[in-house]
Parts: sequence; structure tokens; C-alpha cells
Amino acid sequence: MSEAASERVRRIDAWVRAPVRSLKPYYKAPDLPEALRLDQNTNLMGPNPALADLRLGEAESQYPSRDADGLLEALADFHGHTPDNFLAANGGDEALDILVKAFGEAGSTLVTTTPSYSLYPFYPKLAGMRHVEVPLRAGFAELDVQAILAAKPRIVLIASPNNPTGNRFPTGQVQQLIDEVDGVVVVDEAYIEFAGAKASFLPRIEAHDNLVVLRTFSKAYGLAGLRVGWLAANRDLMAKLRVVKPPFNLGTLPERAAIAALDQQEWVDAGVRTVRAERERMRTKLKSLGFRVHPTDANFLLTEPPIDAGELLLALRRKGILARTFPNSPPVRHCIRFTVGRAEHTDRLVMALQEILKP
Repeated sequence: MSEAASERVRRIDAWVRAPVRSLKPYYKAPDLPEALRLDQNTNLMGPNPALADLRLGEAESQYPSRDADGLLEALADFHGHTPDNFLAANGGDEALDILVKAFGEAGSTLVTTTPSYSLYPFYPKLAGMRHVEVPLRAGFAELDVQAILAAKPRIVLIASPNNPTGNRFPTGQVQQLIDEVDGVVVVDEAYIEFAGAKASFLPRIEAHDNLVVLRTFSKAYGLAGLRVGWLAANRDLMAKLRVVKPPFNLGTLPERAAIAALDQQEWVDAGVRTVRAERERMRTKLKSLGFRVHPTDANFLLTEPPIDAGELLLALRRKGILARTFPNSPPVRHCIRFTVGRAEHTDRLVMALQEILKP
């Protein structure tokens, strides 16, 4: 870098807020249009049938409703609460941003587990919060409740099922956090459909002052490209979140697609059944090839391969298969993660692995 370029970078850094200087970009997926995408945990069942019925028209020339009222009403009907219990967001990531804007006072503490979703630290760092990562226990299967409580958090973010490990956490441990944390406990249920509705904390939102449930249409509902997420909480807490939410944050087309997708539950359930069956078959195949496979309740498998994970990632990419490694997360630095789809996806992965791993 030339001296002039270095001086420009130095001057720009002086203008940028201190927390921003240390931020790193989120994972950028390789641009390989024909590749088998086993890296992003999106739905591999094909397009949601709801998309076939959408038509652009006059409605798209006007602003959407301020709060995506139609979707809030549809969510309330579907899940048995009131529209005032819900907030629509431009993906689950915007939902996290809204939560931190509402409750993340500079200097207060946000706690996450480690390993967990790699974008979680972005929001507290940007807000000037203190971010505490508490290691998972028992092979990623349990929360260290006492360590989380000891951090005196304003916000706790728990993904259950967890990403990238795939497992959900004991209900009693999550409930203890809700009962004892003097702050907001966010249960991120992006993958809950693959674990089963009985595992969800959504029915409990009105019973607790501080419980927030996060969901998305990106996974089981197959609408990742339209970026639709939502939050649920008691009506008084939700009123505070709605104040900091940008107006018109969800476009008309994504809103209509999400409403229509709620009527495609047979398709969603069929996809979930396929994933549940196929993840067990994928687990068996991978174990036979020398992988250690961690337990999962989601639509992906976290594995420890018999060769270096980074080398395996590149070898698979050369065969047109994308997976995900985590070189910046020490607990899972040696792991590689595969999204579960249909049988033909598993077969293609296994065939490639056999060729890569053969003596």
C-alpha cells in the first residue's frame, strides 16, 4: 500500500466509531451458481409453492403498511396470539438489530454462548455493549447457566436449536434463565420446525416479562431470498420494540409471500419430514467414512472430518459442493458443517467424499 493510500486509511479510521474499526465482514458465500449449496442451511426442497401465486401489480408502486399489519394478523391467527404480540422484520438479522437498539445501552452486557451464530457479536459491538461469550458444556449440549447469570446481562441470546452445533438446549435451563435474568432473554428459534413445535417457547411469551422468541421464514419455509423474520413477546415489551423498528421495513412482496407461505403448511411439513429422515441417513453415511457427527435437531450436521476441515472444504468446492467451516471459532475450528436436503444431495456429497478420502 502506498504512503498516500495508508494516510487515507488512517484518516478514515479516525472518523469511524471505535467499535466499527474491529468489525469483520460476515461470511460471503462463494459465487458458484451451479454448486450444491450445503453451506447456508437454506431449504433444499425447491421453491415454496406460495411463490408461484405471487404477481407484481399496483400494490408494489405504493409503500407497504408501516408494520406489515397483514403478516402480523396472519401470524396471530396461525400461532394463537394477537397481532400486538408480533413484530415483522427484514430477516432475523434485522430482528436482532431492533432488539439491541431497544435494550442495548452502551456499557451494558449482552451474553451469547460459544460456539453460536457468528453474527451475534456484530450487534453488541456496534452498539458499544460489553459482549460476553459463555462456553457451552457437555459437548455443546448444555448451557452454563450460572456463568450467564454471573455476567449480569441486559440481553441474553440463546439459539435453540443452536447454530452451528445443531442441538437444542434443555428446556429447564432456558427457563431458568428466563426466570432469573434481570433483562431480556431472546430464544432464537430459526430452526425450530426441524426440532418440533413442542420444543418452542412461543406459547410462553405472555407468561413472562422478559421473553422474546425469534423466528424466520428463511429455513423451513424456504423464503431465504425474501428476508422475512419476526419476533414475538408480551404486548408491553413488543410496544417498546415497535418504537425503534424502522417504518416500512418489510416490502409488500415479501409480506405477501410470507402470508401465503403460512397456508403451505403441508409443503413445509413434508420438507421437515424429509430432512429429519435424511439427516439420520447422512449421519450414518458420514460416520462410516470416519467423521464424528454431533447430535442435531436442525437441518444440518456439524461434523469432525478425518482430514483437515479446510482442506476438505476446498476439495469439495472443486467438485461443486459448498460446505461451511469455522476457522475463527476455536471450539469448532476443526469442524465442517453440511446442510441436509434430499436423498440425492446426500448421495452426491457421499460420492464426492469417497473420492476425496480414498487411500
